[in-house]
Amino acid sequence: MVINDKVLARTLKRTGQYGFKFCVNGSAARLVGWDFAARIQLSDTDEPPKMTLAALVEMLGFLPVDGECGHIYKVKNGWEWQDMTPAVFDSDYNELAHKERSTIDCAMLPVRYITRPLILTTEQRIYSVAGPMTLAEEWSGFFFKEPGSLCFGDDSSELFLSCYRPEQPGKVWRQLEALDWEENHEGQD
Repeated sequence: MVINDKVLARTLKRTGQYGFKFCVNGSAARLVGWDFAARIQLSDTDEPPKMTLAALVEMLGFLPVDGECGHIYKVKNGWEWQDMTPAVFDSDYNELAHKERSTIDCAMLPVRYITRPLILTTEQRIYSVAGPMTLAEEWSGFFFKEPGSLCFGDDSSELFLSCYRPEQPGKVWRQLEALDWEENHEGQD
């Protein structure tokens, strides 16, 4: 699984008043936060996401089954759950997870901008990852999707993280995009 189960469980619990949305379809669950979307296998997998499932049970009081969709958010006395139709959920999920595969290749740069990793596309455009970084188990096998999301995926899970690029990049951003990242830049600022 490309998603770090422990960190996903922690992320769901920390969503607070905004909360997150979920929808169960067969043996898979899809989750949407403000800056990420994820699909995880609940069963029929070698390593089920036990901690994420435990977090869902703790927040909902039960484990959601096929066809259940909802919005979970924090209130004064615990967690609140509000039903949602699959069609409404799909619209939210698809904002980050488009159905088509992107042809834009990208690479993670060896620098950070305001603590966030930077991604360089083949068009020499830089994007900053806005989503929770530690959700991804590893940085291999990802691709960039326009507008503004990275996708990590394997057979049992898929993770989309939000990325952004300033509408009017500042001086530092323009300098980073002008660098030839294939050269060795060690020792340079």
